[in-house]
Amino acid sequence: MRYSVLLSSLALGLALLVSAGCFRGPSGSEDRRSRIEQKAETAKGLIRQRVQSGEDVSGVLATMQAAAGRFDKGDVLRGEALLDQALAKLRSGESLRHEFSEPVTDLYSDPQPVTVLGYDASKGIMEPFITRDGQYLLFNNGNAAHNTDGKKHDPDLHHSQRVNDHTFQYLGEIRGANSNMVDGAPSLDQNNRLFFISPRAYQKKHSTIHAGIFKNGEVTNVSLVRGDISPNKPGWLNMDAEISADGKTLYYTVNQWDTDFNLPKTSDLHVAQWVGDRFKRLDDSDKIFRNVNTEELEYAPSLSADQLELSFTRSRINIKDGRFRGMISRILVASRRSLNEPFGEPQWIKAITGLVEGPTFTPDKKSLYYHKKEAGTFRLYRVRRMK
Repeated sequence: MRYSVLLSSLALGLALLVSAGCFRGPSGSEDRRSRIEQKAETAKGLIRQRVQSGEDVSGVLATMQAAAGRFDKGDVLRGEALLDQALAKLRSGESLRHEFSEPVTDLYSDPQPVTVLGYDASKGIMEPFITRDGQYLLFNNGNAAHNTDGKKHDPDLHHSQRVNDHTFQYLGEIRGANSNMVDGAPSLDQNNRLFFISPRAYQKKHSTIHAGIFKNGEVTNVSLVRGDISPNKPGWLNMDAEISADGKTLYYTVNQWDTDFNLPKTSDLHVAQWVGDRFKRLDDSDKIFRNVNTEELEYAPSLSADQLELSFTRSRINIKDGRFRGMISRILVASRRSLNEPFGEPQWIKAITGLVEGPTFTPDKKSLYYHKKEAGTFRLYRVRRMK
């Protein structure tokens, strides 16, 4: 953005912030109004300083605008909390640039770490899935050499039981599921059919989605999922999938793989329906995800029990001059009014920051869990629904 545009946006945001009809009722005391006006003026001065030094402050402006929106709805507490977030960023010295084009949402906020008691956290927790009764957490470990024996381990499937929103009790590996290759991205329907991703049969079948019957920490009758969901050609695969609560609909990715960097070149979301003894890709799959799939990577889909809300990961990989230069990711949410409609425009959950992936809803949608990379290890986090 040019300097003049930034100042115009700032002026508009601050005008909304301090003068929109936001101090109605007993919660809008004059002391609170004065405090918020003072914070807004402080933010204004700090933003002017950063702009004058040539910085793009579009990211912090987005937070200010979200705060204005909360004030406009009379939510003074949440509005002030967002304003405090903006001030914290301004004072931290971190980049204030808005990296992404999606609209932002504060539907989920208050990120907090989650502990799995009895599990070696140095192994990492990735691809979490909360079961449809809300009582269990399924996940796979990471694949980096950060566990206690100092060795690199391929991801395996694990399970744990809920203690409270921020604590689970580790129950062990899922017996019968793990191989000597990557086993991950678990999901479970209401009929205890466990779905997961593994390349164990890829050389022969070019398919990666497996399923079996899960009971008492063990999965039996594991086999490849039949249907037209896999590309069935070298260099292409499905790296993520989630089964619907009723077991009749499968949401999955189709990926072209970059073997040089061991990363996906492409990733889009698709949907298939159970017909007879296999899954058949819906004819309107592209239509359903027309507002979701882009030239970036969309993966790790999570669906609410009614399949009307979708959360997923969108990432951008930077490869320049033949070298991997890193990636940026974010977790988004989208909704629709009926199963016959496409999902609407996704919104970026602004409270979820850093290298984040793999969201999963709780049955009541009051919590969203995900993994985040910290100091080289993936950790489990939770955000709570704000409205």
